[in-house]
Amino acid sequence: MVVFENRVEAGRQLGKRLRSLRGQDVVVLGLPRGGVPVAHEVARILDAPLDVIVVRKLGVPSQPELAMGAIGEEGARVLDERTLQYFGVTDAQLEQIEARERAVLEARTARFREGRERVDLTGRTALVVDDGIATGSTARVACRIARQLGAARVVLAVPVAPQEALGRVVEADDVICLATPPYFTAVGYHYRDFSATEDDEVVALLDAARRRLRDPHVRVLVVGEFKQGKSQLVNALVNAPVCPVDDDVATSVPTVVAHGETPSATLVLAPPDAPEDPGTPTAPATRVEVPLESLPEHVSELGNPGNARRLAYAEVTL
Repeated sequence: MVVFENRVEAGRQLGKRLRSLRGQDVVVLGLPRGGVPVAHEVARILDAPLDVIVVRKLGVPSQPELAMGAIGEEGARVLDERTLQYFGVTDAQLEQIEARERAVLEARTARFREGRERVDLTGRTALVVDDGIATGSTARVACRIARQLGAARVVLAVPVAPQEALGRVVEADDVICLATPPYFTAVGYHYRDFSATEDDEVVALLDAARRRLRDPHVRVLVVGEFKQGKSQLVNALVNAPVCPVDDDVATSVPTVVAHGETPSATLVLAPPDAPEDPGTPTAPATRVEVPLESLPEHVSELGNPGNARRLAYAEVTL
């Protein structure tokens, strides 16, 4: 049985699978609440906007966790006629459950939309993401809503689902699923941690995604093996001798270079009780300013062998 550690890990795996969409005009749409942590990771990997499509499951009266349909924004509704017939759900029961769920949907929509404009889908690819699907009813409503809101293409992406349910999602142009277990019972069985996602977490993830897209800074990460020219590349990029370069010198401490009012160098030391990896301290790190010209003594393997001084990283402003 395929098991994901949690929704974040599932989102990372799904994002890697969807990397071909990076650079395209894509909007990632998470299904609140559990689908949003998955969608947040996908949006981060694709460097795409994140929004939500608010839908509510219509649960069978005797088994509320089992969907007999779903409703969404813009008045969309999908019903699973086989489930309705199997459990003998009456029109009165369906009407009562739908009225209750519609009230919840409207309240959640107001909670998520307040102060936040809906991301325009006109002419774009809508990538609908959930933490998994069981019957496909909720996913079908979400895809239908995305189409109604102007999406030119609709893609559904989930970590896990039964093959039969995927075949029912005719509203999507493409369906991507990491795992289709032959003996599917419920989405939660395929996660070690399937704890509930709260509204506050959904709002926080939406806010974080918006801040990411509005961040004007451009970051360049230079990584690789020792003595392969990384320091020379960094120095060429910033047009300054920031990293030490010599036949017998290798930079062994991460160095962050940024714009500043005046040139400076700061060492960030991991605390004594930090784990073996000095890049992940468990307590506030100590910051020590040093002369810029002395930086090679601290960040190179020659001056600081084996990172004996336990530096987390060095900061340089130019």
